[in-house]
Amino acid sequence: MKGRRFLGLILAVLLLCSTTAYATGGTASDPLVSLDYLNHTYQNDLIKQVADQVERAVSLSYQRAVSQLEAGGGVSNVASKRCSRGDQITLSQGSVVILTAGTAQGSAIGGVFIDATTGTEAMELSLKEGHRYLVSEGATATIMVRSDAAAFFWEGESVVQASGEKATHFTDLLSTEWYYTSACYAYVQGLFTGVSSTTFAPHSPVTRAMMATVLYRMADQPETSGESSFTDVPQGQWYSDSVAWAEENGVANGVGDGQFNPDGKLTREQMAVMLRNYASRYLQADVSASDNLNQFADKETVSDWAKEAMGWAVSVGILTGRDNSDLYPGGEASRAEASAMLQRFRDALK
Repeated sequence: MKGRRFLGLILAVLLLCSTTAYATGGTASDPLVSLDYLNHTYQNDLIKQVADQVERAVSLSYQRAVSQLEAGGGVSNVASKRCSRGDQITLSQGSVVILTAGTAQGSAIGGVFIDATTGTEAMELSLKEGHRYLVSEGATATIMVRSDAAAFFWEGESVVQASGEKATHFTDLLSTEWYYTSACYAYVQGLFTGVSSTTFAPHSPVTRAMMATVLYRMADQPETSGESSFTDVPQGQWYSDSVAWAEENGVANGVGDGQFNPDGKLTREQMAVMLRNYASRYLQADVSASDNLNQFADKETVSDWAKEAMGWAVSVGILTGRDNSDLYPGGEASRAEASAMLQRFRDALK
């Protein structure tokens, strides 16, 4: 915090010497200033005003740099950059860095990293998105990118050492997570795209329309009429061909009353049924393997129409329990879980 304290001292001197009355000497009827007033009320007010001005000065400096950078103003030593997993960024003293997307770890030698957003300092820390970090006087900071991709703003002298890692462009995928390999597999195989150009959203739920589309892609998107019998699946929607193909080939059924419920969240047991239907009816594969599900505490909660598919999915290793003891058949399937099940599905049918 040396730099910030120094700036605070300068502002304090200016405030004390200026003609601006930051605290009055009393009132018209009581012009004297008591020692208690000086030590408490006046001093606390002054410190608060100094702190506020320091924060405003830092914020305004940062905002000016960002504005000039976005406008192409050629600000010296200012960078807005995307990095890949394993890249290493070295920053000199006085540098400012903001992680705008992704995951990264920072460490400082010869000083500390200052989180100016929260007013804390540390030699090692995990960078939080949107927080402003300062490299203290005499320090050299190193930032390691942990997610597949990350985006930064920084101002100051810097050196970027590229890792050469082959990674996706998603800022929310970490190689240390259990689903990482499956998410990359689903993306590379074209089964899942990102929810944006930089976000995979592994924990977001999968809808029934999404799953029909994934299986349609897995089948190499054969020609289809684009028309289904479902009253809630009109033609011309992004999922219309997928749902029509899934119905034509017996891969997906409706939810009753002529509805498909395309926006409905896909459950784990619904996904097991769709995968088994795809294997048996579209690929003509053997799906006779079965498991009685006795090892799962919640086996009785599996719907009757899904028991056969759930037994098959568990027996061939496509579906595993959460926390090893529960199937959560009615639980929503996340994009991470769906990616893992799709990878296991292809492995099981080899």
